[in-house]
Amino acid sequence: MKKHFFNIFSMNSIKRHQRLIILSALIQTFSLTISAQSTIIKSSNNTIAPFGGKVETFSKITEVLYEKKVLGSFYLDSAWKNSDIYLTKDSLILKNIKTRLDLKNNIIEILDNGTTKVLSSNEIRSIFYPTNKNLFITESLLNKCPSGFYSIINNAQTALLCKYGLKVKRSNYNPTLDTGNRDDQLIITKSYYFSENNITIEIPKSKSKLKKLFLQNSKLSKFIKTHNVNPQNKADLTILVDYINDNNIQLSNLNNL
Repeated sequence: MKKHFFNIFSMNSIKRHQRLIILSALIQTFSLTISAQSTIIKSSNNTIAPFGGKVETFSKITEVLYEKKVLGSFYLDSAWKNSDIYLTKDSLILKNIKTRLDLKNNIIEILDNGTTKVLSSNEIRSIFYPTNKNLFITESLLNKCPSGFYSIINNAQTALLCKYGLKVKRSNYNPTLDTGNRDDQLIITKSYYFSENNITIEIPKSKSKLKKLFLQNSKLSKFIKTHNVNPQNKADLTILVDYINDNNIQLSNLNNL
């Protein structure tokens, strides 16, 4: 009986001993895995420290700065178009060549056998586009006008011209509210002119100044008021210049010009 009890006790002890050995081996293996892969860091309740540093709950993290861009194009039309260029020197004409107008630098780009060449506006008298019949002239044919390209809208005794330019619309982004545009934008502008012989007049952009410009001519002043002419609207200005030509009103006869 004692011998049997001893045998049972001995077997239980052996099994417990084996389990302890296995558990100890597992703990050592787990410890080695942790030490090889991670760093155990003691942290307070209101902080986190994944890299050994101390990052407070309300720490300020610097945002990556946004690099502002300028959207838009310098060109009136970025597509290359066939055109005829009439030069100021020697009455030379460049026929059927691909060009596009750079409004920022007042130049015309010419595509020639895969390379781009340029001419400044003062080297050019006019540019004609056969496809849409558009005609541009430059300051070379105008009296004391800004450099650039002027589209002829109405070609008569008193002509109506439109000069294209560029302006930059600055970004209005509000980082606090996260509203507005982050980038600057290039905007194509239009300035209208009357041209007659050696007289070229920039048309004011406000209605009151337009009325004041033609105050000396009662018929013209009345027409502007009756038809509520908007000096920034091409259709309105076309009607106005037609009236000027139909009634043979000469700009040179207006004393306040």
